[in-house]
Amino acid sequence: MVQNFTTHPTRNQLEAFAQGELSAADQQTIEAHLEQCKTCCGFLETISNNHQKKPPPSTSPTVSLADREEEKKSNTNALAIPETLMNHPRYEIMKRLGVGGMGVVYQAEHRLMGRMVALKVINNRLLQNSSMVDRFRLEIKAAARLTHRNIVTAFDAEQAGDVHFFVMEFIEGVDLSTLVSRSGQLSILHACRYIMQAARGVQHAHEQGMVHRDIKPQNLMRTSKGIIKVLDFGLARLAGPQDADNSLSGLTGEGTTLGTPDYIAPEQARDSRQADVRSDIYSLGCTFYYLLTGKVPFPTGTVMEKVIAHCESAPEPIQQLRNDIPDAVVAIVEKMISKKPADRFQTPKEVAEALKPFAIKQEEKTELHSNTVSPLTINSTNKTKGLPKISAWLSGYQKPVLILLLGVIAVIASAIIFLRNNETGNPQTTNNQEDNPPQTTSEWIDLTQQINLSEHALAGEWEQNENGFHVEAREWARLVLPGEPPAEYDFEVQFTRQSGTQSIAIFFVMGEGQASFELDTWNEHLTGIQLVNRQDIRDNPTRILQPLQNNQHYTALVKVRRGRVETFLNGERLNVYESDGSDLSLSANWSLGNIKSLGVGAYNSETTFHRIRIQPAK
Repeated sequence: MVQNFTTHPTRNQLEAFAQGELSAADQQTIEAHLEQCKTCCGFLETISNNHQKKPPPSTSPTVSLADREEEKKSNTNALAIPETLMNHPRYEIMKRLGVGGMGVVYQAEHRLMGRMVALKVINNRLLQNSSMVDRFRLEIKAAARLTHRNIVTAFDAEQAGDVHFFVMEFIEGVDLSTLVSRSGQLSILHACRYIMQAARGVQHAHEQGMVHRDIKPQNLMRTSKGIIKVLDFGLARLAGPQDADNSLSGLTGEGTTLGTPDYIAPEQARDSRQADVRSDIYSLGCTFYYLLTGKVPFPTGTVMEKVIAHCESAPEPIQQLRNDIPDAVVAIVEKMISKKPADRFQTPKEVAEALKPFAIKQEEKTELHSNTVSPLTINSTNKTKGLPKISAWLSGYQKPVLILLLGVIAVIASAIIFLRNNETGNPQTTNNQEDNPPQTTSEWIDLTQQINLSEHALAGEWEQNENGFHVEAREWARLVLPGEPPAEYDFEVQFTRQSGTQSIAIFFVMGEGQASFELDTWNEHLTGIQLVNRQDIRDNPTRILQPLQNNQHYTALVKVRRGRVETFLNGERLNVYESDGSDLSLSANWSLGNIKSLGVGAYNSETTFHRIRIQPAK
């Protein structure tokens, strides 16, 4: 019997869900509840951990081979791995990744190739139902036909004994539901970019005659490179003439609803056999709404009430939840979630094209100006007397031949003007240096000359002396630097910590993200980048041990490139971060007031910043 949980599922129901012992309908109902209930998610995690607990390590100095084999067997049993997979000749199961309505997903390693993969196994209980096995086999066939950068790649399909499974690429990243729950509403650029990528993947599936039927943030994974991968075409079925075949249509059954209530299209809610690619567009539109607002279109009510709302009601207008979204983007969302399929975009390709101006605006700008470094804009109020105004940086020398030709032309033109002026006896006019700055001979821009303490010192007791900018030991002392950096750049800071044992912070910008490179922090001499996915250095992968010595001169460098950040101290590389910057954020205590600004800081440490400079990436 299908139940709609208006409160919480019972412990027994959650345990049955974790073990895959519920009917497909009840599995789906609890999945929908878990998406909105952190309490039950936490309890489910406890259940999973109890099932995956490993025995304590032996305290004996030596462990026999028999003991090791017994321990391995015990650990394997704790993961509830089907016996036929425990010693599979090609795949070694590493750990369980998750449980869904169709079965369990494991992380595994290909024994010969050493490649990490995700291995999806159908529930043993569901194997008793031949129609569900047919659905699983259909999923394998559908996945095998899809080859696209925005869709998870299927590598293998197999039956081991009575266990059916298929193997797909293992994604290191985060699903968009988790990303929003951690970071809140996404930037317009990233939300548009992610939906555009997903639409391209769904378009490829559409061209292969397939419909996903369960597009939602949990099924859109962002890799560490910022690429969106559509997961789980597990509810896909062949579209077109096959729909008329009763055996195929019977896998869903008339009146049966496949999909997730928060994202399901009206026609799919009424009869899943009526779903086509426009139903996927509706679900993608609901996902778009969620990325922009942090809320699903209909956040309250039972499962049935949500389904009815999708069919009959309009969601809360986006403008009431967020006021910085362009009208054109709002119009795209509204068209995607139109009640009637005919009123929506008719193909995912149309969605991708509509989003393109908003999703790749920065890339298009970079492409158009690939031979010119993005300028570092300096406010005219921050000029130091006698310092030339810096309005642009030099070229990256990516087309030296063209530059050489332009230089030759300029020299010839200057010579002609000089000769003509001499002939007429009129000296050549000299323009004000600030209005027409000469080309600098160095690509480095010294930002210390642009700092005005009365404007740029946000916290702490700062003074400027012959050694640079000195700050007393205070909590969260920081300077915001004038201007905004280009997309790719090197940011160098030379400093000396005179006293204290706390962190020196260098604030940088990458894409839409802003974070700090912090040295000798957390009273543990830790160094790294924070926050990454809202995790500080103690919990994220950039953590290393790197103490500083007081009264020693250091040079810290942050190299920001598209998709990659590297940090250095005195020429030695310390940390590497690889992603698009959307999961980077700055602690509220370090706020610079502008997410596009660079800065420096010191926490409870007397410090002198000798030189702060920046240069475009070559």
